[in-house]
Amino acid sequence: VMIPVVQCMEPERLLIQIRPSVGLWLIYVGFGLLFVLAGLVCLYFLGTASQLKIDAREICYEQKRLIGPSANWSIPRKEFVSARLIEESNAIGRIYRVALFDHTSKTSFLAKFSDMGGDEKRALLAEIESVIGAENGTLWRTSDTRLAGALLGAVCIGGGIWCLLAIQVGVVRASRTTRLVQLHRRRLLLPGSGDSRSFGLDEIRGIRRSKSRATTHSGIEVGSYQVSRVGKGNKQIPVALGAIFTEKRSRLLLETIESWLDGKDFGS
Repeated sequence: VMIPVVQCMEPERLLIQIRPSVGLWLIYVGFGLLFVLAGLVCLYFLGTASQLKIDAREICYEQKRLIGPSANWSIPRKEFVSARLIEESNAIGRIYRVALFDHTSKTSFLAKFSDMGGDEKRALLAEIESVIGAENGTLWRTSDTRLAGALLGAVCIGGGIWCLLAIQVGVVRASRTTRLVQLHRRRLLLPGSGDSRSFGLDEIRGIRRSKSRATTHSGIEVGSYQVSRVGKGNKQIPVALGAIFTEKRSRLLLETIESWLDGKDFGS
């Protein structure tokens, strides 16, 4: 929720800063960073295109990624020794990789296919061994999940950025000397998003508090509040970008402004 903080309340001057609470900071920043991280994970692990080719001369593998390093290797067919299925765990769960070995290296040559599960990779492993065992056997397997990885990553990163940009601050200034009231609202992490309004004290017809209601999936009704200045023609100008106050905070803001304006003739 947003918290109104009274910086100055004098007979001739009023200054209220509207800030996000610590809880709101943690929610928006926490979820924002979590969604961005999830998007990067999707781009890295799902945004890949892989190709495995076996011909009469060699075994070749190539993988391209949307983000992160690409990989490619080749083994002369006559140096192939064995192939095994390696089981690993990473940020998105349990994965299986096909590993090929030659007689000169103690390290494995991994063939990664992001759209294959364990059973599919076991079948691929059997097919590789069958093709290698045949004198002129050939094999060509491709996998391309870059579009799915890009779409899912973009959705997650976009959601994270929205959470971060949703954080806002505001200022309410009023002066009896200049006879002006100024409202300034902006997204904290979005440059150039400021929205400023100025109007005279004699244009104020009242201060109004309104409630926005929503019902959760469990049937519980929840609400948030907005505080607005009411001017000529019953036109309302809200002090924040949306209904973001609790009932208690909105009442405090309303009573503070009305207290400072106490004694003013609003007219009809």
